[in-house]
Amino acid sequence: MPDVSQWSPFSADTLVVYGLTGVVLGGTVLFAIARWFAHRRAEARARAAESSLPPLDPGPISLYGIVETDDDTPALTLTLRETGREWKNKAWEYEWKEDSRDLVTHPFTLRLSSGDAVRVLPDERVIYSDALEVRRFEGTQRERVATLVTGELARVDGVLSTRQPGRNEGVYRGGSPSIPLVRAGLTEALRVTVGGRGKSHGHWARWYGVAALALSAAFAVLHLGFLRTYHALTFTGRAIEAEVIRTDVSYRAHEGPGHTRHDATIRYRDVDGAEHTAVVEISPSAYQSSIDGELRTLPLVFMPDDPSLFTVGSRPMLNVPLAFAAVMMSAAMLVMFWLGRERAKPWYEQRRVVESGKGRLTTSMLREKPAIVL
Repeated sequence: MPDVSQWSPFSADTLVVYGLTGVVLGGTVLFAIARWFAHRRAEARARAAESSLPPLDPGPISLYGIVETDDDTPALTLTLRETGREWKNKAWEYEWKEDSRDLVTHPFTLRLSSGDAVRVLPDERVIYSDALEVRRFEGTQRERVATLVTGELARVDGVLSTRQPGRNEGVYRGGSPSIPLVRAGLTEALRVTVGGRGKSHGHWARWYGVAALALSAAFAVLHLGFLRTYHALTFTGRAIEAEVIRTDVSYRAHEGPGHTRHDATIRYRDVDGAEHTAVVEISPSAYQSSIDGELRTLPLVFMPDDPSLFTVGSRPMLNVPLAFAAVMMSAAMLVMFWLGRERAKPWYEQRRVVESGKGRLTTSMLREKPAIVL
């Protein structure tokens, strides 16, 4: 019997079902759930830290206290340089876009409500959340800055350890070198939030919660709806050879050149020996093989519990419309998730800050803290 695998209308079904909609989409669902859980826990730690002091045990921790620097130098200095533009459609609109940024970090001490102190070691990955003040504004250029100085209330989220500080990590004003240290984790950046409260974690907990629900719903619709028959045939299907009892060719008129359809009437028996017949579409080459007498049987996979559910071939296969729908739905959910995640980032987590709104550039400056206008 000739090889009929070439007559399958679509052969990348496994990649679509178990690759794109399985591993990729399913992995994104798990990622969203994990991030939701992590931010929920971080938010709870942050709120608990403001009401009571957590034990200073090694591991993830959220601490709330007063910043103390080693000298008059700010512990953190973030400078944003931005270029603005404005345009008018029905009304004036503006946009400020970051050109560059500088972040200068120094180790500092966080004095807790108990009087205890912890040493905070920020690195270049630190996420610093504070109010930005305009330091310079000239035409379409502005510079904004945020500084963390002695006396400010701040919340620090990181990983606590009791390791001795390194040569470049400093010892606070000649104090004991065994002071607990807080730094970034292996996968999580250190967070410093002026004013405390778990607003950032709460924001992300809500966002990831909604995203996880939407992704899970799409995953369920795909695998329990559209692809349910494919899964059933893959794991419980029975492979047999169906007899080709006749072939037909017909012409179906559509817009344009129309479509010539080649059909085969097949006969097969289920596990109980009952006989079934069905009409399936075959390729022109398969039709020609049947005319030449070379094609007498077709491989078939059917459901033992419901023999009317079957697919032609030695393994389950998707038809083109179903595969296209699965690809488009998965791709749409993935694009919406990752683009939505980027758009939901607060300014201090963005790689490049973009701020837009209604009005003119000078109008936007009225909502900022006092600027030095040149």
